[in-house]
Amino acid sequence: AADLQVVVVGGGPVGLSFALWLLDLAEQAPLQLRIYDHRWERHSGRIRWKAEQEGNNRRWQVVTLQSRVWSQLPEDIRAAAFAQGHYEELWPHGPDSPEHVGRPRNLPVRHFEDVLLSIAQQRGDHRLE
Repeated sequence: AADLQVVVVGGGPVGLSFALWLLDLAEQAPLQLRIYDHRWERHSGRIRWKAEQEGNNRRWQVVTLQSRVWSQLPEDIRAAAFAQGHYEELWPHGPDSPEHVGRPRNLPVRHFEDVLLSIAQQRGDHRLE
């Protein structure tokens, strides 16, 4: 059977999370994955975010992840994204963040993007462009 070919356009939190999820599934079926983002450039053999001088304005917003979401992330992503000092728990428990799972977590979008891009590059079984 031929490999499934998937192209993910966009290297933000959703695109990279989706791509990493697909790579986890690829252990069960052959997959050729390409991830594109116009805000990236190749430098010394690695992909990095273009600088502001190159027209890339990185986001400073904060994203809130409910505990029912962050608790389902793979362990390597949770460990890197929620390292001490990189998130805050400001919001109370609620239907999407029950007490037995944990409180919602706020973290800067750019930090989450950096974590996901770094993990995507570590996995190396796909093409980042």
